Amino acid sequence: MKPGKNGSQLGFHHRPDGIWCDNVHLDSLAKKTGTPCYVYSRSIIDRQLMRFASAFKGLDVLPCYAAKANNNPEILRHIAGHTELSWGIDAVSVGELHLGLAAGFRADQMIFSGVGKQHSEIDLAVERGIVINVESLFELDDIIEIARSRGKLAKLGLRVNPNIDAHTHPKISTGLKKNKFGLSREMFDVALRRITEAPETLQLAGISTHIGSQITDVSPWKAAALQLVQLADAIHAKGGAALEFIDFGGGFPVRYDGDNEPPGVEIFSGIIRDSMAGAARPETKRLRIVVEPGRWLVAESGGLLTRVIGVKERFVVVDASMTELIRPALYGARHEIIFACNPTLPAVPSNGEGEGFEIVGPVCESSDVLASNIRIKHVPKKNQLAVLMQAGAYGYSMASNYNQRPLPAEHLIADDKVFTIRKKQLLLAPDPDLFDEPLDLPL
Repeated sequence: MKPGKNGSQLGFHHRPDGIWCDNVHLDSLAKKTGTPCYVYSRSIIDRQLMRFASAFKGLDVLPCYAAKANNNPEILRHIAGHTELSWGIDAVSVGELHLGLAAGFRADQMIFSGVGKQHSEIDLAVERGIVINVESLFELDDIIEIARSRGKLAKLGLRVNPNIDAHTHPKISTGLKKNKFGLSREMFDVALRRITEAPETLQLAGISTHIGSQITDVSPWKAAALQLVQLADAIHAKGGAALEFIDFGGGFPVRYDGDNEPPGVEIFSGIIRDSMAGAARPETKRLRIVVEPGRWLVAESGGLLTRVIGVKERFVVVDASMTELIRPALYGARHEIIFACNPTLPAVPSNGEGEGFEIVGPVCESSDVLASNIRIKHVPKKNQLAVLMQAGAYGYSMASNYNQRPLPAEHLIADDKVFTIRKKQLLLAPDPDLFDEPLDLPL
């Protein structure tokens, strides 16, 4: 972990007196605010922002943060205000569009993706001049109708499905023909023709692809990038659309659960540099580059703080659950976990020696397992603190109220101070008046 001010460590780490994040003792935080809760290090987000700027230095690049990874308004505002490099946002719902606009992202630096955009969502994007990534022909029909009714020019991207296997988990793979995302080449050609036939209503601003998340084998990503550049060359060769950008998507990986260090963002920026340098058309070489990092920017910044309720044989029952962090239950994701403990019995990563434990939550599901076969050199004690690491992405944003559990608080550590950036949800009793009157529906 990179050192912070005065040589201190940034992010989550263990010291003899417990678990720390940056220069904040998490036991003190947990006693004051309760658990479970999310804790984020702004220093780690800043580290990632600066690393990204360095990796893409010299390129005309617009990074669009994938808001689905972590949509906390304060984190969005911080990314939007980054001065080293101007950031846009990749949104997949009208809610994310509104959050992005409220956080200070410019409408002309936003991209609206997703396979099931509804009429009201498209209407907002057209009205604000936000680029819409078209993913179906029926969606293109809706855009044409809305743009004509508003008398506005709709700015479009076309998302192509390259039918390339990203060699990642099937549930986060998006670039195969069997996945629901993007246009097949046949559909892409039809959409391109329809756009060129309606220049008063539609403007093709760019083309894009995204083959999946957490990509550790870069060869498929390289093949998709090459295919996209060749597609831009083909469009320019026909002399039709004057493209503004080429969007390579995201999928930059992070390290989970003691895994080997995955390919760095510098590898992906190098692939983009080589792909653009190899373009056949000068118009393609001049295109603005768009990329869509989400997980990579925020995952390592966040941890889910929890306390041990008790230990039953190999089961360590904690107060966090799948309602706060569903990734392990949803697709077998593994997060590194560290425990506060006696300094003579230090917690070690989950691949250490010792007895294997199941870290489980209180939700009434057998799938409520946060970490499996965890190897630690001590038996966790009641009320002992622990943190599930690399939880800054797809943690809170995927949380739920299952079992009527409240959504947890979120805290941001900035300049060695702790700020509550989302309070713990207060679940109220149902409104007894809701059943008083039936809806007046036509027969």
